[in-house]
Amino acid sequence: MTLLKKGIARIIIAVIVIAALYATHLFLKPISKLKASIAQYATAGTLKIEGETFRDLNRNGLLDAYEDHRLLTEERVDDLLSQMTLEEKVGQMFHPPVLI
Repeated sequence: MTLLKKGIARIIIAVIVIAALYATHLFLKPISKLKASIAQYATAGTLKIEGETFRDLNRNGLLDAYEDHRLLTEERVDDLLSQMTLEEKVGQMFHPPVLI
């Protein structure tokens, strides 16, 4: 009987280990996407305007309202949303959370 209990315990432990490894794999997938996003950030140019530096996120050489940190957040969000297509807006809802 003890042999049977030990066998069942080993199977349960093996299942837990496999589940933990799978969960770790799922957690690390978004991190690889984060690395790609960081690489994209590195290629964004900068703009010097009135002695201040701004990131040119869409690389158009102009300071858009959403890139101007001096504006209110609501103004910046409204500007960015006005430039996004419906597909881009919907796509934002499917990004996995970034864990730090």
